[in-house]
Amino acid sequence: MYLASSSPLAAAIWLPAFLVALFLLFPFKVACGFAFFYWLTLSTSFISQLDFEIALRSTLSSCIVMMLTAVIVKIYNDAIGTAEGLATADVLTGALNRRTMLNVLHKEHERVARYGQTCCLVMIDLDNFKMLNDTYGHSSGGELLIRFVKLMHESIRKNDTLFRLGGDEFMLVLPCLQIADAYAFVSRLQKIVPQVVNYKTVELGMSFGVCEMSESDTINELIHNADIALYQNKLSRKANTQL
Repeated sequence: MYLASSSPLAAAIWLPAFLVALFLLFPFKVACGFAFFYWLTLSTSFISQLDFEIALRSTLSSCIVMMLTAVIVKIYNDAIGTAEGLATADVLTGALNRRTMLNVLHKEHERVARYGQTCCLVMIDLDNFKMLNDTYGHSSGGELLIRFVKLMHESIRKNDTLFRLGGDEFMLVLPCLQIADAYAFVSRLQKIVPQVVNYKTVELGMSFGVCEMSESDTINELIHNADIALYQNKLSRKANTQL
């Protein structure tokens, strides 16, 4: 603003570079607001102090630079957001992936160790998924996986997190939840899943294994404990079915 009042022609020359710098220094929406404000203010000053033709050229050129910069920065931000999403989430279902799960588990483990709070892990495996793929094809299986993840996201709390480990295996992380409450919560889900996630003659049941996070256990041991609990749950459900 000082340069515009003391040397309008120099300010007109440097205005496009100044507008570009705003987009490099500030978040996109803030930069858009600042850029428009300064462009409007300085352009008005140029028209009153410079030759009309020079002021008009400066105003138009700086406006074009501002809009092009905004478009380029917007495209760049969208591309970064897409890349980050692909790096952390499963492409098919939108659930977070295994690598993200390990990062979350490390943070939760540190929180449990530092503050003595609780956290439960739930290993999930969908029953009859292979039968569905073999009978109706992988596209039908993918459709039901998407439906299952949607149901889970609608059922869990905001601070709970769902991860897809691969195939029909998932992990649910439940912070600040006692193991008895985790069992009760997932047992209710186990009854709901076959009612919602089904295709023609195939109902996708849900087996699960719950373990409570302990300060003394490593992340690999916690995942292994949840996997063992899942295997035991599968055996007990099969035994009840046979009986």
